[in-house]
Amino acid sequence: MPLNEENFENFYRGNSAEHIVSSQIFFHGFEAHKYNPDFGVDLLVTNKARQKYFSEESIEFNIQVKSSLVVKSRASISINKEEFAHLMQQNNPVLTLVLFDPEFIGQPSLYNNLNPHAQTLHSMDEWLDNTWAEQIYHSQYNVPKSRNKCEYLKNKKAANNLALDGYESTLFWLNKNQLKKALELGVLQQGKDNYYLNLAKDDEGTWYFQSTDYSSYYPYLEISHLSYLFLKKHNYGIEMEDFSHSF
Repeated sequence: MPLNEENFENFYRGNSAEHIVSSQIFFHGFEAHKYNPDFGVDLLVTNKARQKYFSEESIEFNIQVKSSLVVKSRASISINKEEFAHLMQQNNPVLTLVLFDPEFIGQPSLYNNLNPHAQTLHSMDEWLDNTWAEQIYHSQYNVPKSRNKCEYLKNKKAANNLALDGYESTLFWLNKNQLKKALELGVLQQGKDNYYLNLAKDDEGTWYFQSTDYSSYYPYLEISHLSYLFLKKHNYGIEMEDFSHSF
């Protein structure tokens, strides 16, 4: 798909998410290879250097990276059903989620007469009003600006004094067994053409998955660290079946 105004934000955020995952893969001593062209799997992970220097057995993972902005303590990931089916046919498939919790900074008060409070960084929940937050939330699904131009311009005006400064990222991964389990539990929710993973933070700031029956599934610590995926002992990460406990 060529880069255009409608997919601009998704394109660059998606590439950022892939680089976050790739950097962690390299940090743990594995190779991350970007598939080109993109056919529904983003990264091939290998251990070629480990084979050479540490006589490890060959292993590979096929990773699809999906990202979402965090808005009002919520995030949502979608994956096309055909794309998902293709991923599940790969050797050691892994779906990796990267959640971006954005931080914003106000324009300098010297130029815009903002009060000092506006010059500090704020999370979206603390700083943005509901209309602007919703506009950001819907932008990640490529909602056309023309759908409600008046509302879009209103939201844009409300954000004129804000600029995206950075983000905090949270990562979760699910292997083939866990993805099947997520489907059974209704955590991986079915739409017409896509599957959806909906996540939210509780009052203590802890992430959980939301299922179709409104149950809350709190992820195990392991799936928020790629290092557990690569553990060699008994193929720990790639053979995990459970990924959460429910409340």
